Order: sequence, then structure tokens, then C-alpha cells
Amino acid sequence: MKIITVKSMLIKKLLNKQFSRFLLAGFINAIISYIIYYLCLMFMNYIYSYYLSLFISVLLCAYLNVKFVFKINVRRITFIPFFVIFSFQALIGGRLLKFWVESLSISEIIAPLLNIIFITPIVFSLNSSISKYFKKF
Repeated sequence: MKIITVKSMLIKKLLNKQFSRFLLAGFINAIISYIIYYLCLMFMNYIYSYYLSLFISVLLCAYLNVKFVFKINVRRITFIPFFVIFSFQALIGGRLLKFWVESLSISEIIAPLLNIIFITPIVFSLNSSISKYFKKF
């Protein structure tokens, strides 16, 4: 009984550290992405701005997730699943952004911030699952 309790406490502690690193990396990435998005709004519509800023931030975020958050050895193969997840994020995020702006009339400046709230837990879960697989190598 105690072994299970100690093991579950260690898992919770690891997840809390990992989740904290994920939030910090995500915060840095979100700020950079939002600045790019905001600057792009001056030249293009909000959907194109969103995808361009997301594309640029994916490179940074993939690197941060691999090296800082999940501490996986950097190899090309380790980046592929993260790019798949961020492609999923782009698809869902673009649709959510359009929903916020066009259906709920939320400002195109505020809408990407709502995306962060809704998408972050999903992306963390997917990244965490993938990182467990790649730590074996």
C-alpha cells in the first residue's frame, strides 16, 4: 500500500515539474507568437496572421518541448511527432479563432488568448504521451 502511495506521489511530483516547465515554455512561446500575430494584423487578416505566427512559433516551441520540458535527446525523429501535434493545434486553433471572431464577435486581438486557454491542456497531454515514448531511445 505504501509503495503505491510513494509511487503515485513521485509521478505527481514529476508531472508538476514537467507541467510547470511546459507552462513556462508555453508562456514564452505564447508571448512571441502573440507579438508576431499582432504585428501581422497590420498587414493581413486575422486567420493568415494566426497561421503565420503559429508556424514561426512551432519551431521554437518544438525545440523548447524537446530540450527543456520533456528533456529528450534532439534528433530529427523526435521533432516529427511534435510537429504533428502542432499541426493538430493549428487546425483546431484556426477553427476556434474563426468561431470566436465570427460567431461570438470577440475581438481578433483577444481571440487568440482564448485559444491558449482551451488548447493548452490538450497539447500538454499529447506532448507528454509522446515524450514518454521517446525517452526510451
